[in-house]
This record gives sequence, C-alpha cells and structure tokens, in this order.
Amino acid sequence: MARRLLIAPNADRTASENDQWAFQREPIYGEVVLDATVDSTWEPAPPEADELEFALPEESLHSFSQRLRGQSYRCGDASIQNLVKSGYLNEAEGRSILQSFGYYINDLPDRASILDIVAFIVWIKLETKDEKAVREIRNLTRALTPAIPGKITHCGFVQLTETPIALYQAHPRIYEICSTLMCPIVQCHEKDFVSVTSINPITAASAGLLISKQLEKETGVRPFVFVMTTNSNAWTWLCEKHFGS
Repeated sequence: MARRLLIAPNADRTASENDQWAFQREPIYGEVVLDATVDSTWEPAPPEADELEFALPEESLHSFSQRLRGQSYRCGDASIQNLVKSGYLNEAEGRSILQSFGYYINDLPDRASILDIVAFIVWIKLETKDEKAVREIRNLTRALTPAIPGKITHCGFVQLTETPIALYQAHPRIYEICSTLMCPIVQCHEKDFVSVTSINPITAASAGLLISKQLEKETGVRPFVFVMTTNSNAWTWLCEKHFGS
C-alpha cells in the first residue's frame, strides 16, 4: 500500500510548477504561522495521481493536533526556503529534505512530538548526534535567525529553568503546542508573559504566537511573548524534561 501523505503539493499545479512555487514565493513572517487556535481548519491539498494514498477520516483532519502537524510542516518549509536563499542548501536538496520531512511527520502517531527540521536536516546530512552535529545545528540556528524580525536572544543555559507545570496543567492546548513543536516554555508569569525556546527561531516564533493567541482565547489576556534560541544539548534535555521526547 502506498504511503499516506497529509502534506501534499497543490493538485492544481504540475510537479514542476509546485517545485518553482515552493522556492520562489517570498516567505513572510505572517505566512510562517498557521493559526491552529481558531476554528477554521488546515486542510491539505489532495495528492497527485495515484502515487499517494490519502486515507484518514475527515474529522481527524480538522483536529487541533492535525493543524499543529500542518504548522510543523510549514515551519519546515519556511526554514528550507531561507536555507536555500542563504546558499546552505541547493534547491534539489531542499525539495528532497522537505519531502522526507513530510513523510516523517505523517508516519508519527497522533500528538507525537515532531523533531524540528533543523535537527532533521543535520541528521540526514551527517547521520550522527556527536559534537559535529551540535556545531552544525548551531550554524543553522545562526543562519535562520535573520528570518525573524527583531532581536532573537540566544541562551545556552535555559536547561537550568523550572518546568512550568502549573501553566501546562491549566492549559492543555498550550502544552500540546509546545510538545508537538518541541518548543519548551522556559519562563512565564501566570498569563502575563511567556518565553519559549527552540534550536529553530522560525519554529519558536510560530509556537510563541500560537501560545499567545491560545492564552488570549482562554483567559482574555494576551501575554508578552519572548523568543529564544538555544544549543542542541540544552534543547534536547529540555524536551526530555518537559515532554519526555
């Protein structure tokens, strides 16, 4: 049986047109964020031809969890575009990695944590998690930081912060945003402000905006959100501590 694909090219375009569209459209910050907190749904385009099988119940496509999976793919797409633009990847590499990332997401169980595309790229290119991979992830973090407007703080000791258990327990959807996108909250004060971190500033900014909108929806107060990046080891340790992933 063919593999399921939830994130597919636009069926109205030819394959070559899809390739051109993916790397020619101008990425903008607002486009990075898919608002998974609203009732409107993310819905993938149908797959082309008979290469792929689309076999999920329709109602599952409309779930919060599925919209977050779509968000993770869009963060990957935006990251790849910026890395192609910077010359880190060529277009063929970018297309291949993004396709593999889409398959990886679709093969995960529901509500699973999704490895950030920065770590995914390094794993594919180096097939190792040693110090060389740690340095390469740091290089990718630096390369992607200019993609987000404003100053992004890099902090190498965020693993020393406390887990915001009360916030996660009081707002299960906040926990799901953080665990799915693997963006731990490293600082918060009730509903007034939140600091979120990742090895990928694009993913962290997306998670921060989703968290902000979700808290506003649930409490009526929109918090200040601060985005940080961190080192690979600190990020891995935090994700294991917060999400068991």
